Formats: sequence, structure tokens, C-alpha cells
Amino acid sequence: MKIIPIIISLLFCFTVVIPLNAQKIDTLANNILEELVIKDYSGELRNEAGIGTAVRIGPSSISTHGVAATLQQMPGIFIDVSAGDVFSRVHTRGISLSAEDDIGWYYNSLQEDGLPLTAIQFQQFSPDFFLRPDISYQRVEVIRGGKSGVLAQSGPAASINYISESPKSTYTGTEKLTTGLYDGGRPLIRMEGYHSGPIGKAGWAYDYSYMYRYDKGPREIQYPSNKGGQMKIGLHKKVKNGIFTLKGKWLDDRNHRYTGVPATNWNNPEPAFGMNFQNSSLLVPGIEEEEGNIGNRYTYNPANGIRSQEKALQFNMDLSLGEWRLTGKSKYSNKDVDWQTTIGGQPLGLDNFLTYFISGDQFPAGITTFTEVATGNQLSQVNNTDAFGVFQGLPPGYEYLSGSLPNDAIMASGAWKKDDSIDELMTDFQLKRSFDKSELTLGVFGARSDVDIFTNASFVYSTYEAESRLLSVSLDNPGEPSRLLSDANGFSNYGALFYEGANIQVNQYALYSNLSLELSDNLSADGGFRYQHINHNGTKDISAPIASDGGLDGNPLTSYDNGFLTASGTHAINDFNYDYLSFSIGANYKMISNTTAYARYSSSHKAPELNFYLDNFSNQEIPSDFEIDIQDITQLEIGVAHLGKRNSLMIAGFWSKLSDVPYTDFVFDEELNQIYYTPTQLNGSTTIGIEAEWKYDVSDPLQFLISGTLQKGSLDQFTVYNPQGSVDPSDDVVIDFEGNVLPHTPSIMLKGGFVYQANSWEGGIMWNYIGSRYGNVSNAFKLPAYGTVDLNIGYKISSKWSTSLRCSNLLNTGGLQNFFGPNEFGSNSNAADENYISANPNASFMVFPIMPRVVYLSFQYTY
Repeated sequence: MKIIPIIISLLFCFTVVIPLNAQKIDTLANNILEELVIKDYSGELRNEAGIGTAVRIGPSSISTHGVAATLQQMPGIFIDVSAGDVFSRVHTRGISLSAEDDIGWYYNSLQEDGLPLTAIQFQQFSPDFFLRPDISYQRVEVIRGGKSGVLAQSGPAASINYISESPKSTYTGTEKLTTGLYDGGRPLIRMEGYHSGPIGKAGWAYDYSYMYRYDKGPREIQYPSNKGGQMKIGLHKKVKNGIFTLKGKWLDDRNHRYTGVPATNWNNPEPAFGMNFQNSSLLVPGIEEEEGNIGNRYTYNPANGIRSQEKALQFNMDLSLGEWRLTGKSKYSNKDVDWQTTIGGQPLGLDNFLTYFISGDQFPAGITTFTEVATGNQLSQVNNTDAFGVFQGLPPGYEYLSGSLPNDAIMASGAWKKDDSIDELMTDFQLKRSFDKSELTLGVFGARSDVDIFTNASFVYSTYEAESRLLSVSLDNPGEPSRLLSDANGFSNYGALFYEGANIQVNQYALYSNLSLELSDNLSADGGFRYQHINHNGTKDISAPIASDGGLDGNPLTSYDNGFLTASGTHAINDFNYDYLSFSIGANYKMISNTTAYARYSSSHKAPELNFYLDNFSNQEIPSDFEIDIQDITQLEIGVAHLGKRNSLMIAGFWSKLSDVPYTDFVFDEELNQIYYTPTQLNGSTTIGIEAEWKYDVSDPLQFLISGTLQKGSLDQFTVYNPQGSVDPSDDVVIDFEGNVLPHTPSIMLKGGFVYQANSWEGGIMWNYIGSRYGNVSNAFKLPAYGTVDLNIGYKISSKWSTSLRCSNLLNTGGLQNFFGPNEFGSNSNAADENYISANPNASFMVFPIMPRVVYLSFQYTY
């Protein structure tokens, strides 16, 4: 009965797709390339990248939902957007080892108008926090492959550049209103506008844009999933030999990160505990909470989610200086990401001693009372004495004295408070000159980033069910005063799960050059290099529990505030320098008319990001003589492209090799109630694959498009440090997975469908297929393949008005994008090895589903 919700959605929602070209409606199919990779591009993109490595994505293909969603149409790139609009994972041509968890853009340079969104990234601080696709962007230019490591800052796999609209010589404006419905009836509304025109007659022009959205989101939660927007303004001055531009941007947006859904059946995952893959989430309800001690107090409300803010000012110039062309870009920005959300979401059974010890109480044994925070009703009383029998070698157990809890468990959720801010200044200058049969580019890049990091995590008690309820918990033994294991809102173990504080400065400088040569009428070649210097310098706090009897409030009966972590006054000093040289050489050969072959060899590098110091030296000094290896990325590309009158075809092969990739796991020690990271292992991988794109003109109004990637990745050297669930190193082992298949990398990705454009009508239907992927390095668990269908229809009502209907995941297909291992607090994907699965065939585990169906119907007005 899938047709019923589709009909309901079409009747009750409407969406506008605004063509940025007022003369015609652009391609409305969201997942169809406006220009194929194989097209012989004119201008800089063609000259810089060469056939087969670059693509322009036009305005109609810029996604409404998140930066990464725009790239899903491209071959060679696997996108995981299961966490929501931000915090995406982007894997290009198998270059992925450091991008699997919380640093999804690790090898990709995400840019806005030619400069990186941020010059640095680390866990929970990603560049996609600071860009919202809207109608102010004219196009996206993507260079994938080794040349990106020379042309872009910190982008050996790919560079993705969102380019804003150019100023207009006549007054132009576009207004856009978008509303829609997700599966389950959750609404969204989105308003956008773009305006530009001249100022007087002295060569001045302006433009400004805005975007605001209120979005209940793809999962069932009690607050909006996305709320906020951005404003941009530009002032442009045209001079005799070029143009100067001053741009300002203010972004203030809130988003939520989804934490997965439990499943069972290792061979064919099915949702567990009464949940479903389309709509369920494990986020707790919103409630205002205040935690901390004097001088380090903060408010926390999980309804606030992730608040990303940016204030930026950018100056651009583009000048002709005789035979040279000078382009310069400088940007100052202040960025802040304030996390008030939950991590985890696994069940803790009532027979597990950790359910009670996690409160911070020294020995919480006896009669435990669980009360629903919202209503004040007592849900159950439990005698938990038998849960502590494991310390005497007895089987764990518990006894209900009254009532019950869903699934006989609480939800293990960390109340994650993280506030990171950056003051950043970056500059990039290029000199270019075209000679008779060559072009030379000389460039310099510099950036200074001042980073302040604060992280604190408490525990929050709630029911383990799809629409979780907060619980206050107390220990009520006869003849003893009641001890509070949580506060009145259900929060416990204040600030004791995790603490992190750091102030780090990152200085980066780069010199780069590229030379393109026309060796004959049929043969051209190019070569380039990039010298990079990076310095990390700063302080990192060493934390310790507060030294106070009775905790923060001095009351021994409030167990929830006894272990608050704070800076102890000692600091770990780090001062590390990295220098490396990357290079890329390539050639294009015109074999016959409209057919060109190309080849490229590249050697790039990647210095550690800040998370390396924070994860691998958790709460300890960093040795001053510690040496950190730089990652090596070697790539080979070879392909052929044919441009015919009705047929266009591109086939490209690639080989990608990563070396010296640091790897660590996030682990929880149940006995010590402590989160920590395992010792670093240096690993590597190799991926070989083929990309192809074909466009066929069936008739004048109808085109057939198909693109795909076949690839195979293997682990050259891969060891995992297994701490056996405890900080104690005496029983630790190192497991070798050399030769296994690279996880999280589909062996096949396909996209195909039809595009139609005639008179005032335009539309398309596309089928998207993602093949199966291993979910961990042991290759013990495989995520199944899935396919979705997208539909787009547009109609030009008049010269100024247009409307469209767009549906993503039309059939509401279920699919899984990621795997986080056993459904246990503090677990990770690599814990589910063959031994674990064999011993626990009926265990539940955490998966991240794809987004459910969303339907939009739209209107736009352009003048």
C-alpha cells in the first residue's frame, strides 16, 4: 500500500524549484548532472583539471538537503548522509580510512568561492557545518582525483567548490518558497531570496540573499530537526582591468545528528525493539538543564541540537596586469559549533550493574525507583541487588517490585555538551599567464586558525523505546535516606563521562605551481606541485574530578554530581611541524575527432588533524619528541572520453593507495566508567576501480543518462588494538586484518534514468543503486545493497513564474548506510568480529538507515 502515502504527500505538500537562469527552467532532476564529466569544458576548470576529473553541477542540481547530498550524483564518490543535514561522510575513490567516523571530509576540500570553509577540521567539527546550499549559488565545481591535492588546500581526494552568483548588470530578483512532507507527515518550510543589480553608473553592483527553514526532519523527534538559515551580501566594483568584491556572510542554523536504529538478524538486518528504519530515532526529549561548578557552568537542552554559527568577511579581486592575471581571495571568519545533543542510544538492561553505577554513586544497590520526568508518575521499582552478583561470580538479575520499563532496560545516552570556536584568517593569491602554447600558474596560500575546544559529557536516564521518555532515578532502601541517582530532569554523573579542553593555534602556508603545455595539435600535458608547511601549537587540559565531599553541592545524598571533571591546572603542550611536497603530472591525447584519452599520476600527503592529539593522548601529556607520520596518498588515473552528437561516453580507471593512516577506537571501560581511545595503529589500503558515464539523446526532448562505479578496496596493512573492554593493558591484543576488503566502500554504485525537456515542461526520473559494503575491517558483517527512485517534474507557468514537484526516495525504500557495531554502550563497529557474531547470533546491533521519502511541490517568482 505504498501508493497511499505518496498520494497523500502529493495532495498536501508543495515545493518550488527556482531556476537561477531566468531564460529557461534548468534541469529539475535533483540527482542528474547538468554537465557530464566528459564534456570538454571551457575556462579554468577544464584547464586545471582535464577531461575526466572535473565536473560542473548546475544550480538545479544543488540539493535542498545538505552539502553532501549534492554530490551523490557523481561517480567515484560514496556519500553517507544518514546522520542528517550535517556531519556527513564523503569517501572518494576508496580514499576513506580517516573519514569513516567523525571526520567525514578528511580527504576532501570543501570550498566556498575558492577558499576552504575552514582550514582545519577535527572530530565533531566539520566544514559542512558552515555551508547551506541555496539559490545564491550559481554552480558547484568538483575536481576529483590527484590534481586536487595540488590545486586545493588539504584535498588529496577531491575539491568541492560552491560558487556564488555573479553580480548582475540589470536588476534581478528571485523569491522561492518550499514546503514539503516527509514520510510520517513531518512538514518543512523553506524561504529563499536572491537579489542583484547595479548601483549608479560607476561600475558598482550589489547582491544579497537569504535562506530560512523550519524542518521537522526525516526522523520522529519532538523538536525541529533543522531550524535557522543564513544571509549573504556582496558589494562589487568593476574597474578598467578587473573587479573587486567584498562579501559578508552570517549563518545561524540548528541541526540534529541521528544516532542510529537498533537491528537484529546479522544476515538480513531488521529493525528491533518496535522501531522502524524509515522514521525512528533514539534522541531524548528536550528539557532545560544547568550543570557545572562555579566558573564552569553551562546550560544544556537536547532540543537545541547542534548550533552552527559563522560570521565571515571575504575580499576578492581579479585583475589583468598586462599579460598576467592576478586573482586574490582573503577571508576572516569567526565560527562556533555548540553541541547540545546526545550520543549513544544503546540499551542497558536492568540486570546490568552499569545501569546503576553509571550514576556515579559508589554502591547503588537495593530498591531503585524510576519516575517519568514529564508526568511525575512512578513507572517502576526494581530490586537490583542481583545485578551486582557478577562480582561474586553469580549470574546477573533483578526483580520488579512494581510496574515495568519498556524492553526491561534504560537507554544509555551521553548528554554531550561541546562548544568549539575558531577565529580564522586565510588568504590565497594566484598569478597566471598564457603563453603561445602553455599556461603557468603560481600560487600562495596562508591560514591562521585559533581554536578553542570544550567538551563535557554527563549521563541521562531515559526509557529505551522509539519515543524515549526522560527518567529521574533514586535509591530508596528501607531505613536509609533516599539517594538521588539523577537530578529531577534525569541527568546523572554530571560532567564525569568525558572532559576536554584545549586552545590550539594552527598556522598553514603553501606554495604551488602548475604548468600546462600544448605539445602538438593532439597532445597536451601538465604538471604541478604544492609545498605545504603546517604548525600545531597550543595547550590541552589535563582533567581531574573535583575535590569536594558530596560533589558540586556538598550533599552526599545527591550522587549525580560527585564526579564532575574539570581542568586540573596542568596542561599538555604540543608544538608540531609538518612539511611535505605533493605533485601531479598528466596528459590528454586527442585520438580521433571528439575522442580524447587522458592519464594522470599524483603523489599527495595529509598531515594529522587536531583530533589526533585529542584522541590519542586523552587526559595525558604529549611527549615533546613524539613523531607523527604524515599520510601518503598515491593515485593513478587513466581514461577515455567521447563526445558525439547523440552519444557521450566517459570511462576512467583509477588506483588509489593510502599509507601510514593512524587508527584508533572509541572504547568504554565499564568498571571505571571511563571513555578512552585505544593506542594508535598505522594502517593502509589500496582501491582499484572503474568509473563510467553515458548520455544518449533518445530524441530532441528526451535523454537517457547512466553513470556508475565498480571498485574493490583492500587493506594492505591493518591492525586493530583490542583492549578487551578495559583500560588495563595486561590482556590487550593486536589483531591483524591485512588482506581484508576495505569496509564502508560499495563495490558497485549505479545511477540511471531519463530527463525530458520540451516547451514549458521538464522533468526526470532516476534510479539509484548502492551495492553491499562490509561494515568493519574484520569483514564479519555486510550492509546489504539498496536502490531508490527519485522523481522530478517542472512546469514554467509564465516568463516569471514556475513550479515543480520533486520526490526523493519515491517508493520509501529502506536501506542502510552505516554500521556502528553491537548495540552496547561504548561499542564500535570492529567489536562485531566473527567470534562475537558466532557467539551472539541473536544480538542486536546499531545501523544507520537512509533517509525516508520526502515530497516537495514548489513555486518561484523571478523578475
